[in-house]
Amino acid sequence: MSFEYSCFISYRHARYNQARSYTDQIVEALKAELDWRVDQEVFRDVERLRGGEFYQESLAEYLCKSMCMIVLYSPVYFSVNHTFCSREFKAMERLERERLSYLPPSEARTKGLIIVIALLDFKSIPAEISSSRACYNFEPYTLRGNMSRNLEFKSEIRKIGEYISNLYRLFREIPETSDICDDCFNFTLPQESEVMPWINQIVHPGLSFPTRG
Repeated sequence: MSFEYSCFISYRHARYNQARSYTDQIVEALKAELDWRVDQEVFRDVERLRGGEFYQESLAEYLCKSMCMIVLYSPVYFSVNHTFCSREFKAMERLERERLSYLPPSEARTKGLIIVIALLDFKSIPAEISSSRACYNFEPYTLRGNMSRNLEFKSEIRKIGEYISNLYRLFREIPETSDICDDCFNFTLPQESEVMPWINQIVHPGLSFPTRG
């Protein structure tokens, strides 16, 4: 196994301190949990606002070098105006289709390499995602301020840690000759025009929209 990161954190960057604190607390709790379970670190992009084509290319490489992806979901995660998160999501789906073929049948094959943590509005997660992926409702914890003192929060973080640890164990059993990160330098995110029809489909099911040029 040649992953550089245990998981890639995909999320909308928040403008306000309170919203950012939710993300910070969850990410730090995950890092602490995984520190005892896997060798690789968690990747979290903290500089996305500077943007740029070359920066997007480097993020695609980091995503490709990650064993799985954690989505910090909010109702604006799949946005028609800000498509970067959706592009990350569809890129990971592409990686997932290839990488799951290396694993034996298991829950990991069933639930996949994308884990969804809802910061709020758990019920707004699109049905095609909530019905097929490991999804966790963290809204009860974001409502309480200091999550690190909440035993239920810690229990949910542990469940996610166990899930990722199981993935780690399964991928470690792959023969070393199978370097599934071999071509990550050339990996790219899909373009906005590629993901727009899908975003419109899951945000407004049953309606049809023209593709943005």
